[in-house]
Amino acid sequence: MALKDHLLEVLTPLHQADESWPKFTAALDKTNDLEAALQQVPLPDNIIANVTRATRGCILEDDSTVFERVALRQLDLPLTRLYQHLLRSTNNTLSVVTTNYDRLAEFAADSAKLAWYSGFSRGLLRFFGSRDITRQPAPNETRTVNIWKVHGSVDWFMDADSIAVALPYGDEFPSALHPLLVTPGSLKYKATHQEPFRTIIANADAAIANARSYLCIGYGFNDAHIQPKLVEKVRDQTAPIVILTRTMRQPAKEFLAKCKKAPFLALEQAETATRVYSSQSPNGYELPDTGIWQLDKFLDAVIGTSQEQRHGTL
Repeated sequence: MALKDHLLEVLTPLHQADESWPKFTAALDKTNDLEAALQQVPLPDNIIANVTRATRGCILEDDSTVFERVALRQLDLPLTRLYQHLLRSTNNTLSVVTTNYDRLAEFAADSAKLAWYSGFSRGLLRFFGSRDITRQPAPNETRTVNIWKVHGSVDWFMDADSIAVALPYGDEFPSALHPLLVTPGSLKYKATHQEPFRTIIANADAAIANARSYLCIGYGFNDAHIQPKLVEKVRDQTAPIVILTRTMRQPAKEFLAKCKKAPFLALEQAETATRVYSSQSPNGYELPDTGIWQLDKFLDAVIGTSQEQRHGTL
């Protein structure tokens, strides 16, 4: 668990004298789950602020590596191929709702030469909500990926006046700014009632409510403030849903049980195979190990093999 190790390495020297820190680290060691540990042991605001900064630093390292490889055309992202396929139609807008802080969704859109919009204005110094958030970035850009980052992003910050701003990201940023990430734990529900998250979640809800089909990639179904519209849709309507994940945890299985009308297909990694759940086989069955639960392999099977890969995929 890279994030766990990073947090312990960076923050223990700073907070080991605080009475809550040993309790938190013990909970983290026991659960190997940051959200569960934060729910069990509430941390003071100053430590939460440092957890947020350390979390950003951990994610940013890998995020920057991916960006460099994509920029140098050394890496093809499966999301890029997915975007191109879905927008090779009369649709001119694709909606992505993500709880991730990284920028893979944005990198994939850039690589596909598509416009993308996350609620912020354009430019190097970007401001939130500077125009109608539901509009496309520019009239002449007819293919747009709307990326609703309901828990924030590594390049989002909050200033002293609680104004959200997005900057060209890097290790260093002005000390007066604070990373705008919703950390796991009970406090995330409070944070998502504030801007910019309140508006972003409203747009995510609208995107989910209006969609005709769904593809969920690596989502754990643990966010009660994000998924109600999706539960409502699959329970009452026939919009199909596909789930790709390494491990189908209990919340995901409970979600599938709510798919009363919507046809579903869920794929997870098994020990020597891929386990498949469907509307026809809700208890699941196994296929030979093709890795089809991974997005790139899934796309190969559904839309055909990609063009020759240059140096690799992620």
